[in-house]
Amino acid sequence: MLRESNMLYAIVCTQGNMKLQDIRNECLAQKWVPLLVFHQDDKTILPLFESATVARRFSERNLPKKWLTGAVNLDLRDGEIIGKKDIQCVVYQFPQKLKDFVEFDVEIHEYDSDKELEVKT
Repeated sequence: MLRESNMLYAIVCTQGNMKLQDIRNECLAQKWVPLLVFHQDDKTILPLFESATVARRFSERNLPKKWLTGAVNLDLRDGEIIGKKDIQCVVYQFPQKLKDFVEFDVEIHEYDSDKELEVKT
């Protein structure tokens, strides 16, 4: 799961259904974000990355270019929230190509109400 010592990044993915302004107006205001997950062997898996750069390269290799994507850092509290959803977290060191083997989807992650959020472009 998530570790205290290292920051981990998840991929934010709109599947082409939202624009950046929608993310600012809806996601930030309501403190939620659509995180990229995939399904494999009846499990829901949240790919995590030690850097935003590897997360971006993973998105480029696996997702349609028209989908708005980004990276968000997750802390231990986020890990607790995600853990209650029976989602398996897997840390990728390399932007593996998985699109030929898995089905990508999004899972809505609702942040703790005290967390401060911002979007950088």
